[in-house]
Amino acid sequence: MKNEVLLMTIWLSSCGQVAADQCGGQVPNVVLRAANIYQALVTWLLSLVPPVKMKGRPTAPFQVVGLQQAWREDGLALYACLMPADEPSAQNSTKIQKIKTKDDLRGTSIFYQKISAFLVCTWLPDVIWWREELANHFQKQLCPLLPEIPSVLLSDITAVNPDPQVLYRNTWTSGNFFSY
Repeated sequence: MKNEVLLMTIWLSSCGQVAADQCGGQVPNVVLRAANIYQALVTWLLSLVPPVKMKGRPTAPFQVVGLQQAWREDGLALYACLMPADEPSAQNSTKIQKIKTKDDLRGTSIFYQKISAFLVCTWLPDVIWWREELANHFQKQLCPLLPEIPSVLLSDITAVNPDPQVLYRNTWTSGNFFSY
């Protein structure tokens, strides 16, 4: 599990806009179009790039070792290359719950199962630890503006490929998608 890498995909309807159909109708399209989901996700994923260690912040069972936005035959997407987190506390922070049938998880790695459990149980606002501080700064402006981050499960706006070889089978637009 230590050197395993998996690919997370966030489908986009346009540059900087998370595709509304990913949310499974959980949040109205009007709210999604006005929301800062893309900016929140990119900022959160960048906060998981090693060697960044955020004390007192929500932990994830993975770290991000590559980030790329690309147009592929399936459409426009933001891709994140994930590796297991170094910290034992982050690896144990999400217990694998019965979120899928045994057949759905059969043949998948423990790392994939931990990521799946984390995404199914975690809401987007819960990982946006800087939201309150940002809102305080915006309130001090002449025209107060609050960042719009809807309550949506991470599993509704992200997808993780359980096949660790997918990174090696695809030709990435920038030669080196990730390195470790």
